[in-house]
Amino acid sequence: MLRRALYSWALNKNAWAEELTEEWRKALDWLKRNSLLVSALAEVDVLRRALDALCRKVDGKAAAAKTA
Repeated sequence: MLRRALYSWALNKNAWAEELTEEWRKALDWLKRNSLLVSALAEVDVLRRALDALCRKVDGKAAAAKTA
């Protein structure tokens, strides 16, 4: 649901003229409540945790070395 809300509405400028569905609004509200501000990446420990997380797959296993 979150992925659909992001790609179909939040990150799609052409869709902004359309009405946001209640389901997508709830998903995007959840994301807002559970996300850090980009400015938090100025803190070294936050940035390190973010970079470490990018090296892992959803199941927690290490991602391939060439994962970008």
